[in-house]
Amino acid sequence: MYDMQESVAQRRREFMLEQIKDSDGQLLPENGPTHEEILESMPFKPADRVTEADRTNDRRSTERRLQDSLFLIVKRNRADNAWQFPQGKLRDEENLRTAAERVVDRAVGTVGRWFISNAPAGHFQYKYPEAVLAQRKEFGAKVFYYRTQLLAGNIKLETRLYTDYAWVARDELHEYFDAETAEYVKNILPL
Repeated sequence: MYDMQESVAQRRREFMLEQIKDSDGQLLPENGPTHEEILESMPFKPADRVTEADRTNDRRSTERRLQDSLFLIVKRNRADNAWQFPQGKLRDEENLRTAAERVVDRAVGTVGRWFISNAPAGHFQYKYPEAVLAQRKEFGAKVFYYRTQLLAGNIKLETRLYTDYAWVARDELHEYFDAETAEYVKNILPL
């Protein structure tokens, strides 16, 4: 396979040389400048990819782990399974997307956000604990996940429902969720 690719590349080089033979064009050698030489030649110094939020592990900041996608999770005001993605019940007049918009706005205030799709990225269902089962007279819940991007604004956490929030990367989910949930959600989140 490699021999074939090299053969095609060689023919491409020969074709290009033939095309520029009688012109002012020239081919640059393939051994161009190094990464360090490129950085030195730039008229500015690129910003450091490691931020103060990285150094202090400030998970309430989106200015961390700049190379990774971060995902918003919120902490409910309860002891068990407190951390979750913003979620709420579907109202009769709503479709899933409208409910997701309402829930996000309720949880973090009105921020500039963009829903990637009208369809959920995935869903998860679970059985309620016995005490909740008896109280609600419902077997469990289905949670539909929507991918949304924060465009602008600051989080204004709804403090009647939530006590904290965090921006986490895929590989940090296990610190907040049980193993089964963390693995499932990790697989539906984009890289």
